[in-house]
Amino acid sequence: MSNLPIDSEANSKSPQDLLNPTLDPKYQCNPRVRVDFSPIHGLGLFANVDLPAFTRVGRYEGEITQEDGMHVLWLYDEQTESWYGIDGDNEMRFLNHSDNPNAEWSDVELFTVRWINAGEEITFDYGWGDEESTDLDEETENTDLRPRTMSND
Repeated sequence: MSNLPIDSEANSKSPQDLLNPTLDPKYQCNPRVRVDFSPIHGLGLFANVDLPAFTRVGRYEGEITQEDGMHVLWLYDEQTESWYGIDGDNEMRFLNHSDNPNAEWSDVELFTVRWINAGEEITFDYGWGDEESTDLDEETENTDLRPRTMSND
């Protein structure tokens, strides 16, 4: 018999719970939202509380990258006239696409564009068909998150 302490909380969780990002504390820091299973695709970001129009939802955070990936948000820096990506590592990485989104980006900040009820999934338009995306697609082979313009206004 081992003399190692037993973590009863960890032992009470199933292997699926231990791998479930909805339970990861790093995705539970923003009281306005939660990560949960989505009817759109896999996991999504949902409102914990009612969010009036033009409410700040959160900030896209992560490492700066030049490589595309599943959770990379592309931004165009007008000062340097170049694209760069942010490889999301917070709850914002779970945002799903909608042709009729209820939120949109202002640089790396996400804002609601209409009232969002508690429990409703928060979405934005990935811009897959936008002309703005075409130049980036050729430059980075981007197929994921919609590019945004970064300005220093």
